[in-house]
Amino acid sequence: VTLPEGMVQIDVPFSIEESAITIENSYMQKEILIAIHTEENQAALDAGYYLQNPVLENADVEHLTVESRQTETVLTLSMGSVYEWETSFEANMGGHSSLRLQLVQPSEKYEKIVALDAGHGGDDIGVVSVSDKTAPAIKEKDLTLQVVLMAGKLLEEKQIKVYYTRKDDSNPTGEERTALANEIQADMLVSVHADYAEDTSIYIKGIIDGSDCI
Repeated sequence: VTLPEGMVQIDVPFSIEESAITIENSYMQKEILIAIHTEENQAALDAGYYLQNPVLENADVEHLTVESRQTETVLTLSMGSVYEWETSFEANMGGHSSLRLQLVQPSEKYEKIVALDAGHGGDDIGVVSVSDKTAPAIKEKDLTLQVVLMAGKLLEEKQIKVYYTRKDDSNPTGEERTALANEIQADMLVSVHADYAEDTSIYIKGIIDGSDCI
């Protein structure tokens, strides 16, 4: 079978419906994770199934792994770059159904792209602020992540595609953070930090949608 350029085809038994398949973009790792769920009374697909029914691709796939987890099979596509996709699902001539992913560059799919970077993370805590003896300490790494997740939600509500350098307590390197923005051809990379000053009269004033914010 000759596939169009940028396409990946994954076969599943007829008994598995499209709704039983979920796809996750682990873009910081340049991986696409395809989880195929089976009913409790059905065995998960294993590597042997994909030896008999190989994944077909005409795309920038560097490595493929298959892992069975009770009633779930996860196929991990390790990619050479960050991709998005369009999907189709249909019966084929071999007695299976086929999930097809047409891979595209993010800039081909989205008109506006913003990369949000929550500063610090992991062992890199950043500044720690304590307002008084009874209040818990505020770690910069936690504050920046909260700000980034809230900002991302607002941007997505305005149909702006958002990528995050981190969404948990991890600490990507500076090179990894900037590499993501370059891979996705982001229109803007915003890195959020919370610096420290003893002078409490200092503040930063900005404008969002015409409303002042501090």
